[in-house]
Amino acid sequence: MPGRERRPLSSLLVGSWNQLAIASLQSGLERPGETNPIYIHGGRGLGKSCLLRGFATELRARHPGWEIVQIPGKRFVTTYQKSVYQKQIPEFRRRHQEADALVLDGVEALCAKPACQQELLSTLDILASRRRPIVFASSLAPRKLTEFLPQLASRFLAGVTATLHPPDAAALRTLVFRWGRDFTPSFPEDVLRQLADTFRGTPAELEKVLGHLSTARDTRRLALTPKVVQETVHLTRTGYADPDLDAIIAAVVEWFGVTRDDLTCERTTRRTTLARRVASYLATELTDLDQREIGAAIGKRRAATVRHARADIKKRIEEEDATVREAIEAIRRRLGV
Repeated sequence: MPGRERRPLSSLLVGSWNQLAIASLQSGLERPGETNPIYIHGGRGLGKSCLLRGFATELRARHPGWEIVQIPGKRFVTTYQKSVYQKQIPEFRRRHQEADALVLDGVEALCAKPACQQELLSTLDILASRRRPIVFASSLAPRKLTEFLPQLASRFLAGVTATLHPPDAAALRTLVFRWGRDFTPSFPEDVLRQLADTFRGTPAELEKVLGHLSTARDTRRLALTPKVVQETVHLTRTGYADPDLDAIIAAVVEWFGVTRDDLTCERTTRRTTLARRVASYLATELTDLDQREIGAAIGKRRAATVRHARADIKKRIEEEDATVREAIEAIRRRLGV
């Protein structure tokens, strides 16, 4: 759903499954740093990342001058390890410990990595002493972080802990109609009613179903018959095959609002250049094709061009480029990966 990645917390649907988490984050917005840290946990697909994105989006809107570090747990680990290797630990610490807020999604990525955990512990203590807001999300409750430093697990428990639960049928029904109407054009009401009556799963799975239906309608030009809707729901739950290069290109051109010819021709604009590089990056990540084959499909470009495009997008992801990150996440969801 274009634009959903940047929605503020206040726009998200509140229900019994996420009420405590949203209330905790709203309190963190109203009184930043008063209760630290806020720790959200729950199973896969229940909306942890969506909540953290909403919190960070609204925090930026309220405090435009703040330096907010919003980072996945895996990236925190790799960035720390790279800083150690390149002897750039002072810069790593400056970025995280002097930030105005820390939003870390995926604490479990630090499991069995004591050096990273110690670094996070030091960062947490410094930010808390400065009364800076700190928010974590994890698939595990603090007491289940068995391979963590006891001091760090204790810090997680010292703040506010909120559990996300699977939404009930009424909440899912509301999500179907709200998210389905967000698409341009929105889905027909009969399609949304069928989904609302039959879909049972997590919010993340629902998002994938809607993404696949949008691709079927807009890219594959399929009529969204009851059978197509039923098969899409089934395939989303049981698993799609890995996307091929053609599906990746189709999803990229749709997201960026360009044509396939724009992607493969020699003309260059900022938008088409970014679209080509994202397509090259995703093709190297999601297919077994070599770089020569990928380059040939994207306007007969050389393997070195594909290699450069992949390196550029990877660097921009590591640097938390919001435009690139949003595009990659949205296209991946549309592809079901």
